[in-house]
Amino acid sequence: MRRLFFLLLIFVFLVFNNRVYAATNDASLTFDKTTASATVGDTVQIGILVDAGSNQITSTDTYVTYDTTYLDTQSVTAGSFFPTVGQDLTAGTVYISGMVSDPGTYKEGKGTLATISFKAKQSGTVTLHFDCSTSQSNTSKVIEKTTVNSVLDCSKVNTVTITIGASGSSTATPTSATATTPTPTSTVLGTGTTPSITPSTTLPRSGMEENYAPLGIFAGFLVIAGGSLRYILKHRMI
Repeated sequence: MRRLFFLLLIFVFLVFNNRVYAATNDASLTFDKTTASATVGDTVQIGILVDAGSNQITSTDTYVTYDTTYLDTQSVTAGSFFPTVGQDLTAGTVYISGMVSDPGTYKEGKGTLATISFKAKQSGTVTLHFDCSTSQSNTSKVIEKTTVNSVLDCSKVNTVTITIGASGSSTATPTSATATTPTPTSTVLGTGTTPSITPSTTLPRSGMEENYAPLGIFAGFLVIAGGSLRYILKHRMI
């Protein structure tokens, strides 16, 4: 009788225990923002946050999907929540795993799993999603320590919408410059003064002055010589 009662207690405990764990599927994976903006060629960083809820968790599998028309994945940087972080980058999907180093340990609370760096390649709007489905095996999970089952609540995951503008289309605050009226300058030749023309009262030399000068000297000599000759002749006659 005691043995039957003991088995009944074990059965009730197991049923209740499973119901408790089923009721604690409250873990979540979220992006650290819901919107972001960039221009073509910019790098956009999106953080992945993990929240264990009321659970003790040992690992997580995270699948993030995006449209390769607008984004390229550049890198994944490990966060501080899990000591071991892995990654696998394929076109349109980023897979990130996080786990404890010692299987006997676990994580509680919440923190950053990793940060993904995307490069904006074309203008438009693109949305990042968590691939989270209870009907698929390769989907996002948060693994609980005791049951080794996923306790991720897919209804709690969010999305992030990135708006990408054309290169050089970002709005900048214009800097007003004081308009100045340029002072016209002119190149002045010489002294820069307006030349004045003063009419000359002196007639220009014609060149004939040099011809008359010897003639005048010679005529004066003849006058003197003639006067002297007349004086000599006059005195001789007396």
